[in-house]
Amino acid sequence: VDGAEVQTASAKISWLPNTTYKLDGTVRYTNAAADIDGFGGAGGDDLNNTARAKQLLTGVSGSNRFFDNQLKSTIGFYYSEVDRSSRNLPDAVNVTDSSDKFLSENKKIQYDNELTLGEYHTLRVGLQWREESGLSNSNLNGVDTSNARREQTMAGESLTYLFESQTW
Repeated sequence: VDGAEVQTASAKISWLPNTTYKLDGTVRYTNAAADIDGFGGAGGDDLNNTARAKQLLTGVSGSNRFFDNQLKSTIGFYYSEVDRSSRNLPDAVNVTDSSDKFLSENKKIQYDNELTLGEYHTLRVGLQWREESGLSNSNLNGVDTSNARREQTMAGESLTYLFESQTW
């Protein structure tokens, strides 16, 4: 069977307990499957070459306003996971048996402050910490190749000045 099928579910919930505080929660899940063809025309359709992907994204953030809404502080926690795989069994179009799999995770903490300096001027200061990891393996005609889980941790900061005018 040719084609692709994708199912996605997502939701966002916000709670405003008072005029200065807001809490947001977000979740999205995607499940996809596809039949992969080599090329168009005679012999281009590979009926048993398939790919699958699943993705989960979640996050929660809270913000509060201070000093007559001049300062907005936000902190957020986020997580995502991707799980992808493919398989191509041998047949008349393709004589090799191949498969691969990839799994990754991403965790992030973000802290931002936005200070309104006047009608047109805003100063933003942010801090971010992120940890990413991933692993993969593949198999070609019974020969496995595995890549161990790799991790990377990053931290950063940002400073942004905004000039916003209605006449520009």
